[in-house]
Amino acid sequence: MATRSAHTTKANAPAEPESLRSKWASVTWDDFETWAGVSSVERGRTYQRAGRVHSLAVSPDGRLLATVVGQYLYTTSVWWEADALQSQCNCPVGSRCKHAIAVAAAYLAMLSKNASVPVADANDSRWEKLTVNTPQAPHLQSENSDESADNSTSRQRSGKRDIEDEKIRKYIDAKSREELVELVWLLTERLPELREELRERIAVDESDVGHLLANARKELRKVTSEPGWMDYWGDDGYTPDFSRLTRYLDRMIDCGQADAVVKLGQEILGRGTDLIEQSNDEGETALAFAKCLPSIFRAITVSTLPSVQKLLFAISADLVDEFDVIDAEMVNSVIEGNISHSDWSAAAENLDGLLKSLPSGSEFERERVSKWLMQALKRAGREDEIVAIREREARISGNYIPFISFLIQQNRYDDAQRWAMEGIQKAVRESPGTAHQLASAMCEIARQQRQWDVVAAHVAREFFDRPSPESFNALVAAAEQAGCREAVVRLAMEFLETGNPPFSIGVRKDGVHQAICRTDWPLPLPDYLVPLSQTLNRHPHYDVLVDMSIAAHRPDDVLQWYDKWHAAQGDVWYFRAGRADKVAAAIAESHPERALEIYQDLVNKNLQRAEIPAYELVAANLKKMRPIMKSLDQGWRWNELVTEIRIRYRNRRKLMEILDRLEARPILQKSSTRR
Repeated sequence: MATRSAHTTKANAPAEPESLRSKWASVTWDDFETWAGVSSVERGRTYQRAGRVHSLAVSPDGRLLATVVGQYLYTTSVWWEADALQSQCNCPVGSRCKHAIAVAAAYLAMLSKNASVPVADANDSRWEKLTVNTPQAPHLQSENSDESADNSTSRQRSGKRDIEDEKIRKYIDAKSREELVELVWLLTERLPELREELRERIAVDESDVGHLLANARKELRKVTSEPGWMDYWGDDGYTPDFSRLTRYLDRMIDCGQADAVVKLGQEILGRGTDLIEQSNDEGETALAFAKCLPSIFRAITVSTLPSVQKLLFAISADLVDEFDVIDAEMVNSVIEGNISHSDWSAAAENLDGLLKSLPSGSEFERERVSKWLMQALKRAGREDEIVAIREREARISGNYIPFISFLIQQNRYDDAQRWAMEGIQKAVRESPGTAHQLASAMCEIARQQRQWDVVAAHVAREFFDRPSPESFNALVAAAEQAGCREAVVRLAMEFLETGNPPFSIGVRKDGVHQAICRTDWPLPLPDYLVPLSQTLNRHPHYDVLVDMSIAAHRPDDVLQWYDKWHAAQGDVWYFRAGRADKVAAAIAESHPERALEIYQDLVNKNLQRAEIPAYELVAANLKKMRPIMKSLDQGWRWNELVTEIRIRYRNRRKLMEILDRLEARPILQKSSTRR
């Protein structure tokens, strides 16, 4: 691409050649979407409209340069190279990003107003920011300069620093020992950080743990005194820095005082967890805090504490870790160490006592402690106690699921079935969700015992409670395995078409649920499923039949069930809106006029909503109508329809922009047309 000197262009004249202006004049939003993706285009346009593009300028060879306000301040350049759009940005994406779209949109907005764009200075520091992450330098030359882009300002600064460092080293080497001592002493008095560094080094040499421990406690109080926060719109915030505390901990370990670090570690974990909970950011504080945790666990492994205390510390740390800041490998470094059966047994006693002290309503905490207790008992060789403790926990917490799952894993199906039945009876009224989970456990027991008719009965309940193509297919597969496919499919289809299930549920005067099944229904209905099968929907499920016909590629059936659904619902449009688009697509080839009718209805309904999502749906449906009309040799109908919408809704600016994009009009042409 040809270059010109920045100094030969007037300050406010359009800097780029006319050929480049013609390229910008032909670009469409579709071009941008192909180049950067729909998401980047939408976000970039939002940035541009919000005024986040600052200091826009253009180089003599047509490179746009601007600062874009995002989470941070980003420098972005966009330009044409041959017939391809290119970009550079110092954001994490690097190119073809939302910042590049924002810059291009801002430039086009200025062109549409015939506003002049400032000329980019060859010495603008922002060019340097782009060369840090991108080897290709901007096509700029200073007047009377023969240097290439490799001689960038950043390399000049780097070379200058190397020269200065070399001078400093020579200066130090030339000093005598006495002169260096005097220099260090003067710097110690002048620089508090150097003074503190030397004090810590002396404390390490003298094994002055008290000094290091006092500093560590002081730093812990300081760093946890203010919660982290982040204002992403304003690119401002505060994240606590635990690096100094980590340095104190490491130096204490180096002094052979790992036990003191472990003792302090309990306080660190408590205060750090509280700090994370109080912070208002997206995890920055948690990540910062996590950096000091490896030092604590390193101290545990090398400490003189008994192995059982090491084990309990690691377990306790995991139990209080509500925010998952402790890496599993750190815990494993302790529990996979030299831990004996007796240590695990002692830990199990400690955990059992902790579990008994927890209130019955603290289900989450009880589950976490229970998992560790089960592991401790297993490693201690006391597996025979696990069943009794799980049984106790199930009765206390009312959560039967973990215990039943354990019994199923142990192939104790009779016990698992007995507990599931008991749980269903207790939960059916107070906790229906739990009752359904327990019913699923009963289904799994039947599957393990190859009772295929019972498995199919469970699947049938799911289908009749929540009919869908997926639940219908699952029922067909289960009935096939149970050897009654034909009868089940016939009655399931009858239910979808009429809403009448093959059985009915009633409640006797004594409150007991009772089921009455049709004689031709081939599957059993276990007693425990009866109270869970009350919500049978007694109306046709045309929506499911529509979906099934679409999946089976039967357009005549699609239209048949859709029309019946339409007649049943009348003008209550929201019942059908989600499927109408799929219906139209399914019948477009076989029934094009009906497909156009449905799409037109969708367009009309969405035009009634003055909001951007509705406009996007209008454009999407118009886009699908165009090839159908062309296949009927009626392309003119589409143009007339869009023109009519433009005239009727001309005051809706966003709708006009979306229609512009649909028609692939050049962006500058749209602006001119609106004026």
